[in-house]
Amino acid sequence: MENSGQNKVRDTPVGSILRVTNWDSITLKVTGIPPQTRTSDLYQHFARHGTITNIKIGEVAPRNTAWVSFTPIPPGRFWNLNDRMQVGHEGMFRIWVQDLPPKPQFTTNPRTQATIPARVVLFPIVLQFGVQVGDNSMMAMRTLSDRGKRSLELNFDFRRKKMDLEFAYVLKNPRKGDTPNAIPNSGPLDQERRYKAEISFSSIKSFHAIQNAHQTWFLVIALQSPPLYFKAIEAAESHTEGLTWGQHDAWHRITDLMYDTHWVKDAKTALVKADQDIDIGRWTVYQLTLPRSDNASWEWLCPTLRDYHIKVINTTTAGFHKPPAKKTGLWDLLDQHATRAAVAVLPGSLKDYHLPFDVRYQLEACISQGVLSEHNMTEEFVGRLAQLARRKGYLTNPAANLLTYICNTGKIVENPMSIFYDRQAMTYRPVFSLPDTCEWVRKVVVTPTTMYLSSPTPETTNRVLRQYHNYADRFLRVQFTEEKSLPPKLFGDPNKTSIFNRIHRTLKNGIQVAGRHYEFLAYGNSQLREIGAFFFHPTSDLTCDDIRSWMGEFHHIRVVGKYASRMGQCFSTTRIVQDLPVGSVVKDIPDIEHNGWCFTDGVGKISFDLAKSIANELKMFNKGQMPSAFQFRLGGSKGLLVTWPEEHSNMATPLKFNQIHLRPSQKKFHTSYSRGIEIIKQAEFTVATLNRQTITLLSALGVPDKVFMEMTREQNNKYLAAMHNQNVALNLLRKHADPNHTNEMLADMIRCGFMRVREPFLMTLLQIWRAWAQKQLKEKARLVVEQGALLYGCVDETNTLRGHYEQPTEKGLGLPQIFVQVPKSPESDEFVVKTGICVVGRNPSLHPGDIRVVEAVDVPELRHLRDLVVFPANGDRDVSSMCSGGDLDGDDFYVFWDPRLCPKEKNFPPMNHDASKPQELDRDVEISDIQDFFVEYAKNDTIGAIAHAFIGQADKHGAKDPKCIQLAHLHSKAVDYPKSGQPARLTNHLKPTEYPHFMEKNARTYKSRKVLGQMYDFVQRIRFEAKFNDHFDERIILMYKPDDNLLLKARAMKLQYDAALQTVLLQYGLDTEFELFTTFVLNTFKFRTTDYKIPEIIGNVRNELHERFIEAAVKEAGTKGRQGESFLRLVAAFYRVTWEHVQRNRLRNEDRPFISFPWIFHKELCSIATESGKSPHLRELSRWPPSSKVWTQDIAAVLKALSTETGNPAQTSN
Repeated sequence: MENSGQNKVRDTPVGSILRVTNWDSITLKVTGIPPQTRTSDLYQHFARHGTITNIKIGEVAPRNTAWVSFTPIPPGRFWNLNDRMQVGHEGMFRIWVQDLPPKPQFTTNPRTQATIPARVVLFPIVLQFGVQVGDNSMMAMRTLSDRGKRSLELNFDFRRKKMDLEFAYVLKNPRKGDTPNAIPNSGPLDQERRYKAEISFSSIKSFHAIQNAHQTWFLVIALQSPPLYFKAIEAAESHTEGLTWGQHDAWHRITDLMYDTHWVKDAKTALVKADQDIDIGRWTVYQLTLPRSDNASWEWLCPTLRDYHIKVINTTTAGFHKPPAKKTGLWDLLDQHATRAAVAVLPGSLKDYHLPFDVRYQLEACISQGVLSEHNMTEEFVGRLAQLARRKGYLTNPAANLLTYICNTGKIVENPMSIFYDRQAMTYRPVFSLPDTCEWVRKVVVTPTTMYLSSPTPETTNRVLRQYHNYADRFLRVQFTEEKSLPPKLFGDPNKTSIFNRIHRTLKNGIQVAGRHYEFLAYGNSQLREIGAFFFHPTSDLTCDDIRSWMGEFHHIRVVGKYASRMGQCFSTTRIVQDLPVGSVVKDIPDIEHNGWCFTDGVGKISFDLAKSIANELKMFNKGQMPSAFQFRLGGSKGLLVTWPEEHSNMATPLKFNQIHLRPSQKKFHTSYSRGIEIIKQAEFTVATLNRQTITLLSALGVPDKVFMEMTREQNNKYLAAMHNQNVALNLLRKHADPNHTNEMLADMIRCGFMRVREPFLMTLLQIWRAWAQKQLKEKARLVVEQGALLYGCVDETNTLRGHYEQPTEKGLGLPQIFVQVPKSPESDEFVVKTGICVVGRNPSLHPGDIRVVEAVDVPELRHLRDLVVFPANGDRDVSSMCSGGDLDGDDFYVFWDPRLCPKEKNFPPMNHDASKPQELDRDVEISDIQDFFVEYAKNDTIGAIAHAFIGQADKHGAKDPKCIQLAHLHSKAVDYPKSGQPARLTNHLKPTEYPHFMEKNARTYKSRKVLGQMYDFVQRIRFEAKFNDHFDERIILMYKPDDNLLLKARAMKLQYDAALQTVLLQYGLDTEFELFTTFVLNTFKFRTTDYKIPEIIGNVRNELHERFIEAAVKEAGTKGRQGESFLRLVAAFYRVTWEHVQRNRLRNEDRPFISFPWIFHKELCSIATESGKSPHLRELSRWPPSSKVWTQDIAAVLKALSTETGNPAQTSN
């Protein structure tokens, strides 16, 4: 039975019931330790017996117990019932040690559900680092051999879905070599260090198992992105004052593998790093030479890896190519700093190889994205590219266009010369013209080990980009993220010191891109949350200091965070209204304050006539109504402007014709900028939703669990029915108004019969709509509140509404009052005033007092205000600040009038959200202070971690628990951190020891029985599948018979759109075009922002892309706007060539093409579909499904032509 694989049982003197020699880890319980014991004391005492993986000291007083884990189990029984241990300088203490029942080291195969070992280890003989130069080829750049004692190790961890590649490496003493950094008295001698590459399964592109005729075989691992690299430090030096220690604490993250990292302290961040022993960011292919004896392990590993969705290819040496390593001369050639030896072999002068900036930028983008490799590039390639770049007569550089196309494909090009023979690539011409509100912007993502350049994309401009339009290509967006295999967030881990040093070096030294040196300029407020900033490449007449001086006067601000935040106002994405005489009509009015509270924080007024002019210029009218408020920037002022008519004489400060009233709370700094008023967004109705935080708070305030479960079942059933019943779908889409108007667009398509004919694009959008809604419901508890709204908040300038009072009953007063007027129905141009008890709040909410119960009333003097929640201007405290510290400068407030959501406890004491006292300097703020603050913010941005801890604690103890109240206060501090400069420290005692299962943590979970756990268990995820097999709508295809010239133009524009679309998908990490089109992003893994912000970000990107091509189509059609038959004919041609593209690729067995292009003209497609019912020969199609087969000779002819072109027989289906 010894070899049966079963764990034998026996009794031991200490009571252990399992035979420990059959387990690979064991935990010892140590009791009797004094309270001052540290993890280092326990490590020092026990480390001589074996490899310690974890140490934990109990948190509960008197803290006399600890747990020490070993892997593998130490040989022999060294533990006794009692022992003596040295504790610091306190002396020896008697302790008691006993072993605990070990936990089995197994996990579950995700496909077969079979029990498998959690860890499998291979010991390579040789390890090679290289670059991928083709799908089945690598170039080895560095070779390491086993130095004995198994110095090379590949550890598969199936429980955590990752691999650890450990290796020892000798860093050579620079005094032995001829490096430029060799200093006579620098550093010790050769240094042998141990490193580890942590590779997540999700980052693996493929495994190649290569057999040969020798006693070894090869395993080649190709990655999509760099792994996380660590350097081992002495375990005894890795302990802190904390109560826990893990083996991972003895590994510190690194960004460079080199002899001395001080060599790069003054270096610019660049794609190519100097003085690297191993380029850990770009050498992302590894070949392991393994002994034949490991074949048995591989025979088990191979199918198991496939079960984890990892591509495994078994081949021979003939099927995998390894060209010899060579040093590239590309960079010397491009920089025109080639060595004499290199110059001697050049066929022409160096100027023949000069690449303009836009071409070199795109070349570096291709290299950074792994599409092209500099190691494959020859002088002939560079010369050919330079020759193409010198061609005249093009609006954009043809060489840059070619490289943009290649970069957008994302496919590795093994032979760079082949791109000059790619017809589609060589003829690609992007739509260059942009709407007046947009500008081309380049972006670089800097990760711990490398950087990625993105193709230029259009962005809605900000004040700075508009002012310096002629210098647009000298601005660079830079974002700092984790490696691609991880969520992008960076914060608060002492082991990431090297990463934050890299960020600081980049800010201080700048970035080298395409031969240009970009310097840190500033950052917008939203950029800071994403750890991003703007950089600028200065000229002799324009520097970063010049731009910052132009922005405004900030010298009076001595708080670093606030100084940077005020500069950040200039980078808000805005649309400018230039034709208004703004400067002559601005009037200052006072804020309304009581008891130290500001009731008008951030809100001003604007006259009807002026508001109407803005709405006209920016096309903001909706169903004939102009917005009631605008979020704006005006010089150094910001906030909300609310429309008020002149006849309101009962206001303290009545408006007059063409006036804007601004308050002191809106004025942030002085600037000479006065080109016009800038609009960010207008007030509009959006559906309100619940989430985990609001459900947790409402539950704590007395709303029964059955209410949330009832709402969950209702929403789940409605979405299911909507997939088959268009009336249900229409009703649901109309009620669930979203800020990007996607649901409104889907409803339009359904009304025009596209669901009835099962048009593939619409049916796919409905699928992603439901999949996204179900995913949000399961993972975020996002419940739509149909009797509710999400609205801007403003103040009652008439002072009619009753405010909040601390003792309302004693003063004979009721609940505070609000005014809310929203559309009567989704499609109606009529509005209705809501009355009765309501719940009002603001996201995020963590404190029970953040949710306020109010009374909605009708006030005739306020009926001109629509799609706003109007708060009172009197009382002991303003209602908006009680809602998670909200103000009126553009904050969104949710209002629920659903009686089911009214809590029993109606006046829980609100939290005081006063900002932390900021730290002021005794001198003017300098740019280095802002750079330092940026890095500190990246280290200490703990908002997400605090919110997670709150949900974990509240699930067990409720939102009123003292720890949850502490977390609410801490969260408020974290929110204010960007301005106050005071970080919120999340201490261990506030972190949950275990998490509810619905939070989907990998370890330390329990089954929650609370309402969030019930909702999570009830909701099922829906797998999103595109509906490519449905027929395109023949009402559109057959409406017109376009000539060849029109179809040629339509194909060219679709090609341009597809390339631009691919650029956006790559840049934002979107998996499908349908996510961009709807803004319903299913995989938010790569976004460094809150989920509710993602639709806004993607919505802006989508709108910019669509507006660009709509404008190009109008120009092509030669019409005045989107009207006239010639425009409809062009749109129908877009639809037809998209259908042809699908048919062609289907016949060729090629990848499915993009199909969203014609749908950016969805209104025109709806018009064509509607008109088709009036055409005699299409009348039958309008009654889909038709009574007979309707594939006409026209369609049959197209299919026949396509089949002739592809060599395959054309097929049709019913």
